[in-house]
Amino acid sequence: ENTMGGASEGAGGHFDGVASNTVGTLGSYASADSSPSHSDSHSTPALAPPPPPAPKMSSAVPQIAAQGGRNYQPVYTPRRGAQFDSLCPAIDCNFDDNNLCRYVTATSDSDLIISLPADGKQREFRLSSTKVSNTLTGIPSDLLHKGYFAFAANAEHGSDQFVLSTSNPVAIPAAARLDFFVYLAGVHGRLRVCLDNLSNCPFELRGRDIDMNSRQWKNYHVALPEGQHAIHFVADRLKKNYAIGIDNIQLLNRYGMAALSCQ
Repeated sequence: ENTMGGASEGAGGHFDGVASNTVGTLGSYASADSSPSHSDSHSTPALAPPPPPAPKMSSAVPQIAAQGGRNYQPVYTPRRGAQFDSLCPAIDCNFDDNNLCRYVTATSDSDLIISLPADGKQREFRLSSTKVSNTLTGIPSDLLHKGYFAFAANAEHGSDQFVLSTSNPVAIPAAARLDFFVYLAGVHGRLRVCLDNLSNCPFELRGRDIDMNSRQWKNYHVALPEGQHAIHFVADRLKKNYAIGIDNIQLLNRYGMAALSCQ
């Protein structure tokens, strides 16, 4: 599964102790027997019972999903807000403790440095609890309007590269979903999610592909295969007064229905 769901922000549940409004999760149901009764060949067949109701999704209108910033399709995702308790501290982070959790930024990893253009610099993601940059191309607040978020901004050149990485490779016990929220409101900027190195980036979101509803946090996800993986969030192609924000990163099961543990 390589589809990244792009859904607008919404409240729901709690994340590492941060409470918000409860959002219902998908429920399972038993399939009903829809065949008519034939116990009496002279009797009128009984009407089949009505089908069970479809699982309840969030009432939010589905947004457009981005896959490499090029292919679009509507995608529902049950997570509209920070609604799952954390089970993977090596990946899960909402930045609300004013730190990067177990992530590191501007690492000295040789593979990351080699990927830099000659005129580019390795730069750091920073944290903020207030507005970053201007109203049009900046970020007004974090997802829940009361905490911190990580952001890349104030690039000197479009080739400058901001990297936020797991401090060590993480053991993923089964096929999973890396779920996160992004704020990208300007036409300049690109965010990629890369696994293990910067040559393997299954997710790419580009500022030039944004639409009129971009001034909000949007929910995306990328499929993670089972195994041990380093995760890199990479922002580049930014200009002055343009910013990219990240918030509420969480490891979920492959269906996005529950948090997933890791090692």
